[in-house]
Amino acid sequence: MDDDPMWAELEALAQQNDHCGVSSCRENVKLMPQTCPCCKRVFCLGHADPFRHGCGDDFRRMARAEFVASTKLPLEKPPKVKPERKAALKFQLGKKIKTLQTASGRSRAKK
Repeated sequence: MDDDPMWAELEALAQQNDHCGVSSCRENVKLMPQTCPCCKRVFCLGHADPFRHGCGDDFRRMARAEFVASTKLPLEKPPKVKPERKAALKFQLGKKIKTLQTASGRSRAKK
Protein backbone atom coordinates (compact mmCIF):
# COMPACT_ATOMS: atom_id res chain seq x y z
CA MET A 1 0.00 0.00 0.00
CA ASP A 2 2.93 2.39 0.63
CA ASP A 3 4.25 2.06 -2.92
CA ASP A 4 0.91 2.94 -4.55
CA PRO A 5 1.20 6.36 -6.33
CA MET A 6 -2.34 7.31 -5.32
CA TRP A 7 -1.42 7.05 -1.64
CA ALA A 8 1.69 9.16 -2.24
CA GLU A 9 -0.45 11.88 -3.82
CA LEU A 10 -2.93 11.73 -0.95
CA GLU A 11 -0.09 12.07 1.55
CA ALA A 12 1.30 15.09 -0.32
CA LEU A 13 -2.16 16.63 -0.34
CA ALA A 14 -2.49 16.05 3.41
CA GLN A 15 0.83 17.85 4.01
CA GLN A 16 -0.34 20.94 2.13
CA ASN A 17 -1.49 24.05 3.92
CA ASP A 18 -5.26 23.81 3.89
CA HIS A 19 -6.17 27.52 3.99
CA CYS A 20 -6.07 30.34 1.46
CA GLY A 21 -2.84 32.36 1.24
CA VAL A 22 -4.67 35.63 1.98
CA SER A 23 -4.36 36.16 5.72
CA SER A 24 -7.90 37.48 6.18
CA CYS A 25 -9.44 34.55 4.24
CA ARG A 26 -9.76 31.22 6.00
CA GLU A 27 -11.27 29.34 3.04
CA ASN A 28 -10.32 25.67 2.87
CA VAL A 29 -8.30 24.94 -0.28
CA LYS A 30 -7.65 21.20 0.04
CA LEU A 31 -10.26 20.27 -2.55
CA MET A 32 -9.40 22.81 -5.30
CA PRO A 33 -6.11 24.60 -4.59
CA GLN A 34 -5.13 27.37 -6.99
CA THR A 35 -1.41 28.10 -7.19
CA CYS A 36 -0.30 31.59 -8.21
CA PRO A 37 2.24 31.52 -11.07
CA CYS A 38 4.04 34.54 -9.57
CA CYS A 39 4.40 33.88 -5.85
CA LYS A 40 3.73 30.10 -5.91
CA ARG A 41 1.36 30.38 -2.92
CA VAL A 42 -1.96 28.51 -2.76
CA PHE A 43 -5.24 30.45 -2.81
CA CYS A 44 -8.97 29.78 -2.84
CA LEU A 45 -10.94 30.39 -6.04
CA GLY A 46 -11.91 33.87 -4.88
CA HIS A 47 -8.31 35.01 -4.44
CA ALA A 48 -6.63 32.92 -7.18
CA ASP A 49 -6.50 35.87 -9.57
CA PRO A 50 -3.06 37.54 -9.14
CA PHE A 51 -4.71 40.97 -9.14
CA ARG A 52 -6.86 39.96 -6.15
CA HIS A 53 -3.98 39.04 -3.82
CA GLY A 54 -1.25 41.53 -4.73
CA CYS A 55 0.73 39.91 -7.56
CA GLY A 56 -0.89 42.01 -10.29
CA ASP A 57 2.23 43.94 -11.32
CA ASP A 58 4.40 40.81 -11.34
CA PHE A 59 1.78 38.92 -13.33
CA ARG A 60 1.51 41.79 -15.84
CA ARG A 61 5.31 41.77 -16.28
CA MET A 62 5.34 37.99 -16.74
CA ALA A 63 2.52 38.12 -19.29
CA ARG A 64 4.24 40.91 -21.22
CA ALA A 65 7.54 39.02 -21.26
CA GLU A 66 5.77 35.86 -22.49
CA PHE A 67 3.98 37.84 -25.20
CA VAL A 68 7.19 39.50 -26.40
CA ALA A 69 8.98 36.14 -26.40
CA SER A 70 6.15 34.50 -28.33
CA THR A 71 5.96 37.22 -30.98
CA LYS A 72 9.75 37.52 -31.25
CA LEU A 73 9.43 41.22 -32.00
CA PRO A 74 11.94 43.55 -30.39
CA LEU A 75 10.52 46.36 -28.32
CA GLU A 76 11.50 49.58 -30.02
CA LYS A 77 11.24 53.12 -28.79
CA PRO A 78 9.19 55.45 -30.96
CA PRO A 79 11.30 57.62 -33.25
CA LYS A 80 12.43 60.99 -31.91
CA VAL A 81 10.47 63.97 -33.18
CA LYS A 82 12.52 66.92 -34.36
CA PRO A 83 12.09 70.03 -32.19
CA GLU A 84 10.71 72.15 -35.05
CA ARG A 85 8.14 69.45 -35.93
CA LYS A 86 7.22 69.16 -32.26
CA ALA A 87 6.66 72.92 -32.03
CA ALA A 88 4.47 72.86 -35.16
CA LEU A 89 2.38 70.00 -33.78
CA LYS A 90 2.04 71.78 -30.44
CA PHE A 91 0.84 74.91 -32.22
CA GLN A 92 -1.71 72.93 -34.25
CA LEU A 93 -2.96 71.20 -31.12
CA GLY A 94 -3.36 74.56 -29.36
CA LYS A 95 -5.40 75.91 -32.27
CA LYS A 96 -7.60 72.81 -32.30
CA ILE A 97 -8.21 73.05 -28.54
CA LYS A 98 -9.17 76.73 -28.84
CA THR A 99 -11.65 76.01 -31.65
CA LEU A 100 -13.21 73.18 -29.65
CA GLN A 101 -13.46 75.36 -26.55
CA THR A 102 -15.11 78.19 -28.43
CA ALA A 103 -17.48 75.77 -30.17
CA SER A 104 -18.49 74.23 -26.85
CA GLY A 105 -18.92 77.72 -25.37
CA ARG A 106 -21.27 78.70 -28.18
CA SER A 107 -23.35 75.56 -27.81
CA ARG A 108 -23.71 76.21 -24.07
CA ALA A 109 -24.74 79.83 -24.72
CA LYS A 110 -27.44 78.73 -27.20
CA LYS A 111 -29.06 76.42 -24.65
